[in-house]
Amino acid sequence: MPPKPEWRRMTTAPQTIDRVWLRHPTLGTILAEGRAGRWYYPNASGQVWRWYRSEAGLEPFEGWLPFEALAPEAVSK
Repeated sequence: MPPKPEWRRMTTAPQTIDRVWLRHPTLGTILAEGRAGRWYYPNASGQVWRWYRSEAGLEPFEGWLPFEALAPEAVSK
């Protein structure tokens, strides 16, 4: 079994990225898109969840990983 990647601090997350894994305390691991000032997460029902980034570091995420770090099967349901 390969070692589990270490989650990175949100303060180091890139501002613009097409695919990134985010760790949310209630949603689990989600595949999101990063744009200047926002995170987007399209869910299975076609809704798009959006979170605004906070300069005070109050984002609802515990960490991030580059897309390549996890296989798509790793997403928690």
